[in-house]
Amino acid sequence: MTERDFVADMNHSLAFAFKHEDFPQTKGQYRRRVNAVTEARITTYEQAYTVLSDPHAHDALHIALLVVLWNIYLSRSHPDEGILDRHRLVIPLTHTLASGNWRVRDWALKIVRLLDLTETAQTLQKLMRTDRSERVRRHAMRILAEMGDEDAIELSITLAREFLAHRPNAYHIRKRAAETLTDYADRPHVLQTLLDTMLDTTESSDIRCFTARWLAHEAIPSTVPAYLHLLSEPDIEVRFSAAEGLASMVNSIEVSNVLPQFD
Repeated sequence: MTERDFVADMNHSLAFAFKHEDFPQTKGQYRRRVNAVTEARITTYEQAYTVLSDPHAHDALHIALLVVLWNIYLSRSHPDEGILDRHRLVIPLTHTLASGNWRVRDWALKIVRLLDLTETAQTLQKLMRTDRSERVRRHAMRILAEMGDEDAIELSITLAREFLAHRPNAYHIRKRAAETLTDYADRPHVLQTLLDTMLDTTESSDIRCFTARWLAHEAIPSTVPAYLHLLSEPDIEVRFSAAEGLASMVNSIEVSNVLPQFD
């Protein structure tokens, strides 16, 4: 990583942000992050990693560096080709994950997820269970679940089922819960929750439709009868979503094998 030019990469990320970012206030905010790093005279990746490891560095500088590293990674056409040195970042990120500022911890988690730093799993488990910030706990849980941590997966499923079941929750919260559950639709109890949501006529049409469309992406043969049942629903939006779901599954499974057989 030492051969890369940190300043050039940072300036490239700034130009990329101004070219692709739609919101002027976001562009200005990122420029301020870049200016903070420049004013701190950080000109190499080695210096950036050293500052992230320094518990005495100002939280604002830690956040600025994490945001810059994040944007450097995202601004490249092929970010997996060694833009950031994941092995050298393990220790600096472990330090920032222990910061007293939840925003620092949250930004560190974003880079942990970006680079799939499984070496931080023990720290993530601690954050998931004990962090003072609910946002950080959920973020750590999500990353661990993506890493295959079974405790995190089960906790994610439990929380998602609770969020989906609690109808006063905002639509976007319940939608996200349905998305999370669909990731684990290969587990029978999760699949049943999704099917129950689709088939529940007392449930909101929006949630039923979204669940039907999203679950169809998994192309699970055993769900076809439920989709066929939805075709007779009085709600036209539910019927349409069921038809869309069946159509999307046709190319993935042999639907005729799971259709009712008549003599």
